[in-house]
Amino acid sequence: MTPDELLEKKRALRSFLLKKRQELSSSRRALAHKKLFESLSIELSVFRSVLSFVPIKKEIDLTKINQILCKDGKLHLPKVCGESLAVYQITSLERLKKSSLGIYEPLENYAKKKEHDSIDCILVPALGFDENYHRLGYGKGHYDRFLQDYKGITIGVGYKEQLFHDFLPVGDHDISLGRLLLF
Repeated sequence: MTPDELLEKKRALRSFLLKKRQELSSSRRALAHKKLFESLSIELSVFRSVLSFVPIKKEIDLTKINQILCKDGKLHLPKVCGESLAVYQITSLERLKKSSLGIYEPLENYAKKKEHDSIDCILVPALGFDENYHRLGYGKGHYDRFLQDYKGITIGVGYKEQLFHDFLPVGDHDISLGRLLLF
C-alpha cells in the first residue's frame, strides 16, 4: 500500500469509527462507564503514576477514574506542545483549559511538568483498535511519537464497539499498545 493509499484508508476509517462511536446510546455508554470504573479503579491502584485523558467527542468517560487518581496524587494528563505531548501531574481537575484541538489540557501554572519515563501506565484513547493492539487515532500522531520510546504499560481504553475486527492500516510510525480494555 502506498503512503497516499494508507492515508486515504485511515481517513475513511476515522469517519466510519467516529460515526459508530457517536451513535452509541446513552444507556450503552452508561453501562460501559460503570464497567470501566469497576475494572480500572482496582487495576490502577498498583501504579504510582498514570497518564490518563479527558474524553472528547464521546470517548469513554474516565471522569470518576481521573477523580480517584487525582485524589491519590497519581493523575497525569497530556498537553500538546507542537508535534509532541508533554506530561503534567494534576492536582485539580478544575484547572484545565480547552485547547484549539478541543482537548482539555493542564494549565501549566497549576500543574507540575513530569518526564515521560516517570509514568508507570498510560491510558490511550483512540477512534478504533484492532486485535493486534493497534489503534487509529485522530491523525496527528501525538501518541505514536510519545509512545515510540516509552517502556511502561500502555492500555487502549474504549467501548467494545471500537474494536475493528479486520486489521487496521498500519504505517511505520504507528505504535501498538500493550493491551486493550474495551467495555
